[in-house]
Amino acid sequence: MRRLEDLEVPAHPERRISYYVKVEVRLVARDRVKGIIDEIHKDKRLTELLADLSDDLTSLLKKALDLFATADKANRDEDPSWSDQPSIAPHAQNHHFSEWSYLIELVRDSFTALAELRPTSANALLERWNTIEYPTFRRLIVHALTEWIPRQQ
Repeated sequence: MRRLEDLEVPAHPERRISYYVKVEVRLVARDRVKGIIDEIHKDKRLTELLADLSDDLTSLLKKALDLFATADKANRDEDPSWSDQPSIAPHAQNHHFSEWSYLIELVRDSFTALAELRPTSANALLERWNTIEYPTFRRLIVHALTEWIPRQQ
């Protein structure tokens, strides 16, 4: 008969928690996320709605990345956005295998709306993104600047 001690997996201090567990961040809406976003995009007040939600959407995206960080799947140098949302801009390679990645698009679109309606607030949002130490937000900053700065000139 085997003893419990014989079944234990030896600990390896160099291994991260993500080696032992599969981590997934799921949105409450789960498989309905795409449909909800499609409905939002039909609203004639879309720009105002996204601009008003820009700070909340940023907080939700940060919270999702914080959850990944809790399981050692995100930090200052890496996060799952590279695989779950390869392009910040709309692109065919964004397949949304994980619904949390829709948050990246919503944050991106909310910045665009905010920049259109309230450029000073958009600048403040960029400053906030710059304080969040995940690569996703650095990627969002680069995208926002490449899209927004040329329009300002």
